[in-house]
Amino acid sequence: MRVLQSLLTFEPERRTTRRNAAGLERTREFATLFREDSDIRLRERTNALRDECNDEPARADFTAEAVALIAEAVRREHGLVPYDCQLLAGLALSEGRLAEMATGEGKTLVALLPAFRFALHGLGAHVATVNSYLARRDFEFARPAFERLGLTIGLLPGKPNPVAARAAYQCHVTYGVGTDFGFDYLRDQLALRAAGRAEPRFHEVLLRRTTPRPQLIQRGHAFAIIDEADSVLIDEARSPLIIAAGMKRPSDTPELYLHADHVATQMALGEDFTVDTHALTGAGEGRAMALLADEVIPLLQRGWSHYVETALRARHRFRRDVHYVVHEGKVVIVDEFTGRLCPERTWRAGMHQAVEACAGVTITDENSSEATITRPAHFQIYRRVCGMTGTAAEVASEMRASYGLETEVIPLNRPSRRELLPDRIFATRAQKHAAVARDVWARRSEGQPVLIGTRTIENSEALAEA
Repeated sequence: MRVLQSLLTFEPERRTTRRNAAGLERTREFATLFREDSDIRLRERTNALRDECNDEPARADFTAEAVALIAEAVRREHGLVPYDCQLLAGLALSEGRLAEMATGEGKTLVALLPAFRFALHGLGAHVATVNSYLARRDFEFARPAFERLGLTIGLLPGKPNPVAARAAYQCHVTYGVGTDFGFDYLRDQLALRAAGRAEPRFHEVLLRRTTPRPQLIQRGHAFAIIDEADSVLIDEARSPLIIAAGMKRPSDTPELYLHADHVATQMALGEDFTVDTHALTGAGEGRAMALLADEVIPLLQRGWSHYVETALRARHRFRRDVHYVVHEGKVVIVDEFTGRLCPERTWRAGMHQAVEACAGVTITDENSSEATITRPAHFQIYRRVCGMTGTAAEVASEMRASYGLETEVIPLNRPSRRELLPDRIFATRAQKHAAVARDVWARRSEGQPVLIGTRTIENSEALAEA
């Protein structure tokens, strides 16, 4: 298997080195030249590059000069000189490719390189991260370097705030969580629809109509840089972004969902409903109909079996402190890919209400979907997309076939010294947590930082307590 993997990953890596060797050498030449320039001269060079952006096609070493320019700004602001592997990644991203970089190789710095290259066009470059902490951290690192060269940089507010978001999008570079870019797009489409300007598929050509244009949040979709691109474009491809209509107010018919939950508790696994899909069997449908209370019948908005099956999934598929948490008497969804709480999200088709009934909290009204788009469909709107991840080679063929993105494996700056230790098996979870705590204590006493990954919030809290 290791031999097969090396054969599969060797070609992209070899192609990377051969293709970008000349660009890397030219970038280093520019970097040496720029070290002698004053800050004023660096701004003049930046303005000259911005003027060149109207030239098509761009000269061969345009990208190398742009990357070297922002690299010099980073050196002056942070005292950091990008390694060759980081420059290679920056060049690959600037050309619209997917870069595989191992953890710890400096993706925060690398993102600045294509962001500056794209920002020179003045159309807006969006840097999409996986959570708000990373967005703010990367923004604060990037801001002084961009401002030294006379470019503006903004950060999305994280919560719905059209004024603040609009100001961030007016900047040359905008940092934010990937889902926030998508939701702002949907809000603009709703505004266009309200003004009689949009259609179900939200074609951008509608922006050029002569009817009055509403005040939008975003100003276009030119360039996007996606962190953890394989997770966003592959793993989360089927998880749509949805803006629902209505407020989260108490339901007028809570007894409907409570009764369905009560009936679900009386269903036998395997006999009344299936193990995998939790769909009712023939016997289960008969039992559910026999248990349907007369006073509930007038409240039905869909088939009774749907309510019972949804209640079964709420009880047997969704786990508290894993898929959701109860916070201040409300069910809050946990993002399965990032572990982040998503208070603005709700499940559809009565699933959220079924979970609320199971959790014993106030049941809210069902919301109808006003606008929806998948994350891959959203990023396909952009003129050019690139991204970084630590596992790109594994999905290289899928990225090429689905998105036209070529993958480049960026070599490590230094040979890896990672030690892969054998698995240790424990009889109980308590024993495992105790062993982890002892190991962490020993490593911390030597000044070694430790990162612990768990699959659920429940395990994180238990391990933190240990």
